[in-house]
Amino acid sequence: MLWAVPPPDMRPQSWQQFLELCREVIEFPRHLSIHNGGMLVTGEPLVDIAPVEPAAMEGRRVVQFNKDDVEDLGLIKMDMLGLRTLSVVAEALDLIKDTTGTRPDLDQLQLKDPAVFEMCSAADTIGVFQIESRAQMQTLPRTRPQTFNDLVVEVAIIRPGPIQGNAVHPYIRRKQGREPVTYAHPLLEPILKDTLGVILYQEQIIEIAMYVAGMRPGHADGFRRAMTRHLNRVEMSSLEDEFVGGCLANGVPREVADQLFAAVQGFAVYGFCRSHAAAFARTSYETAWMKLHHPVEFGCGLLNNQPMGFYHPSVLDLGEEGRKAIVIERANQGPYKSFDDFLGRLRGGPIGPKAVRNLVMVGAFDGLEQPRRELLWGWQERWHGKGLRRGIDKQSELRLDGTPPALPHIDDFDANQLEYRISDLSTGHHLIHFCRDRLREMGALESNKLPSIRNNQPVRVAGLVITRQAPSTAKKIRFFTLEDEFGQVNVTIKPDVYERYRQVANRQPILIIDGVMQRQDGVHSVLATHIQALAGVPRPTQRSHDYR
Repeated sequence: MLWAVPPPDMRPQSWQQFLELCREVIEFPRHLSIHNGGMLVTGEPLVDIAPVEPAAMEGRRVVQFNKDDVEDLGLIKMDMLGLRTLSVVAEALDLIKDTTGTRPDLDQLQLKDPAVFEMCSAADTIGVFQIESRAQMQTLPRTRPQTFNDLVVEVAIIRPGPIQGNAVHPYIRRKQGREPVTYAHPLLEPILKDTLGVILYQEQIIEIAMYVAGMRPGHADGFRRAMTRHLNRVEMSSLEDEFVGGCLANGVPREVADQLFAAVQGFAVYGFCRSHAAAFARTSYETAWMKLHHPVEFGCGLLNNQPMGFYHPSVLDLGEEGRKAIVIERANQGPYKSFDDFLGRLRGGPIGPKAVRNLVMVGAFDGLEQPRRELLWGWQERWHGKGLRRGIDKQSELRLDGTPPALPHIDDFDANQLEYRISDLSTGHHLIHFCRDRLREMGALESNKLPSIRNNQPVRVAGLVITRQAPSTAKKIRFFTLEDEFGQVNVTIKPDVYERYRQVANRQPILIIDGVMQRQDGVHSVLATHIQALAGVPRPTQRSHDYR
């Protein structure tokens, strides 16, 4: 690695020499990186088998071989990766037992509940493992899974491999009956029958290499593993010659063999093996079943296990001990009768003044029939008690005329703004509710009106931006999701439109988008042609999930 500009006598003296030096470093590792869960298991000390170096974390060691070297040496490598969804499921099951007295045994699920598949087909899958992404929610109403095997396919198909292998749209058309199931060669039918003639699983690559290209089982698996590596042109050309040659020997036409190799090459790097997809689909079904039949407990488990946390930092000021103290005190001594009763019972405990203020602001005491604005004005006096009262009593000696003015009740809009400020959400009206009259005057439709709009009809929509996405496979097309008080709107933004309005699109929280309605197989979205911000609206503190 070069840490400084080389002296003049070491620099290339010509472009030809520069190109020769470039050829020398081709395929040379650019940097060292560490797999976040790869582990080697050996029967003898690892230092006797592979070069080992200290890792950045104290007490850890890293093998200097890469994953391909490890496989070539025949060492056992396992990827030990955590799955947070399992924590969601475990906590939800505990909550179900607490509320119903019975803990469901997910191992006994029959995997054929029609209501579960109907929910998935309606794309009501937010929070459901593996099938909650925008791409999945666009695909589910088109494929309409009705069996567990359909769900396995759904998990496997929205991957870079099937997308690059041009498998997604043919599968959807064939699943809908709009295109006949065909096979490029009769030898492929027993291999691809379950997936309607398209390649979806890594096991299918092995079978194609065996039964179409004539490779032995061990060699076919080696071919599959080799295809997943970043090979240079010479190595890839050698694999292609071997594969195509085997196909020709089995009577496969050259054109078909070339097409088949291209499909395998595009799929292999980022495709699922069937067992992996089936295991994930099992968890998908379980989480969908829990969302359908136990939505409260499942939702609680989901929120409690968000990787970066769900709640706004201001909510977290209450602390775990503070939350427990409120619940335990209420369980032991009965409901809180007033704000002063709450303070009297919890003052001196783990709840601090900042947490009390935040609880007042989000309306935690609204049910005690004390106006929120009155509590906001006087909570410090009540919290600090007599110490602050003495200062107030001295001011009262001024004998000012008149009585203290009555504080107006807080209206819905102000309550909404306080709740967004503290918790990034509101248990009352959605923020767009307060803009609806203006939006109607501007011709923006509510999200629940969009299903009645015809394909290719001009339309104007508006909402709070909750996601901005730019998938690497989408050729610079952006996908935004807007939310209003009735639901969500999916918006597609082509590169030229995005470049024209990128400052507004990326920086403004509430957008008004003109576009054209796109409808296909029950899925609708808006193709944007013009983007503007909704001016004059208080800026929410809620941040969208951008480009993740």
